[in-house]
Amino acid sequence: MTTNIVLEMAYAAGDHRQALIATAGVLFIFILIINTSFFIVKKEEKND
Repeated sequence: MTTNIVLEMAYAAGDHRQALIATAGVLFIFILIINTSFFIVKKEEKND
């Protein structure tokens, strides 16, 4: 997804640009969820 955003952003306009920005938002949320999950698991392992 990151490659898609980087390669097409320079040439995108209108709805295409909006779709790329939405893709970036989805990617950000997805990575945030993964990082939070790993943080919680690591914290639980440390407490055991």
